[in-house]
Amino acid sequence: MTTKMIKLMMVTMMMMMMMVCIVKGQLSPPPRQVGYAIGEPTAPIMLEMFADLQCPYCGDAYPKILQVLDYFGPDQIYFVLHIYPLWLHRQAYDAAKALATINQIQPTQTQAAISYFFKNQEDFFNAAFANQTELQLIDLFASYASQFGIDKPTFLSVYNSSSASTYVSYDLHYGISHQVPGTPTFWVNGFVNTTLGDSTPYDEWISYLSGLISAGKQ
Repeated sequence: MTTKMIKLMMVTMMMMMMMVCIVKGQLSPPPRQVGYAIGEPTAPIMLEMFADLQCPYCGDAYPKILQVLDYFGPDQIYFVLHIYPLWLHRQAYDAAKALATINQIQPTQTQAAISYFFKNQEDFFNAAFANQTELQLIDLFASYASQFGIDKPTFLSVYNSSSASTYVSYDLHYGISHQVPGTPTFWVNGFVNTTLGDSTPYDEWISYLSGLISAGKQ
């Protein structure tokens, strides 16, 4: 059994154990703010997106979300991206760790790094890494980090530390405690939203959120 398969089994088992705890009412939200945020926390709309960096539907949706955020501005929508690696995407957990590593070393580059991961996600699709090793995957993510001024030794020192995996586990814990079934999933002001999704046209996003903002002013 390869190291990658063992890691995949461990992540899957962790998610299953957390789901059991949810059923028994034993799992509380993580003890800290999680996710990657854009905007003002005092904005009338809080939009949360649960995304997998290897998920093509998330990759399609994220640029559209950024356009929506630009339209409304940071004082109207507080956006939080939660990285939620799914078990069926074998490179997703390592990608989440790599993003957390970049965030810890160069936090001002986090948003650019998120877009970079989504734009280049075909590099680490399951098919692309069917016959490659985890070391090759880490080298790939180290090359991503170099785009943001992070040299390989610095990247590896944080990537291989507990801090990166802890950050990922907080977001994963948060998503499981909210019973997020898959990606992308959107929450608006603390409630799951089934109206909005990756296939929702830009104009419908604008119309829906404008209605919520207007209703809140009445």
